[in-house]
Formats: sequence, structure tokens, C-alpha cells
Amino acid sequence: MNALPFHAGDHITALTMDSDAPFLFLPPVRIGSRDGMYEIRTYRLRPGGLAPTLAAWEAAIAPARAYTAHLVTNLYALDGAPRITHI
Repeated sequence: MNALPFHAGDHITALTMDSDAPFLFLPPVRIGSRDGMYEIRTYRLRPGGLAPTLAAWEAAIAPARAYTAHLVTNLYALDGAPRITHI
């Protein structure tokens, strides 16, 4: 690992990396300006909680597609603790 990841020098005190995949039922990420403001939330799930969480999101989003207009993406973890993240 580089001693100065991302050329950030002394600004980084810790670094972790995770692997995620997008919710398959959402539209693809739309590229474009969003005024540089993003809210990123990560929720840890109980073991075995991913499948019911995805099913609940899909059921809630399907009738309200306009709701997804402000979402960049929703992701679920491929490694580590079970979790979802939305941007």
C-alpha cells in the first residue's frame, strides 16, 4: 500500500476499502453535475437481512419511481459486514 494514498499526505488518518454492487432493480447511475453535494449513508444489517431489505426496497420503489430521481445509486456490500449504502 502506498504510504500516501491518493496523494492526500497528512490529511488521511485512516483508510478502508469495501466492495459493493448496485441494487439491480434501480436505473443505472446517471452521469452529470449535482452541484458537488452528496449525502452518503451506510446502514449495517443483521446477518441474513440483505434479502428482505432488498425485497422491501424493491417493493417500495417500484410504485414510486419519481422517488429515485434524487438518488445517485443504492449499493449492497459484497464483503465485510452486511450493509447497504445510498448516495
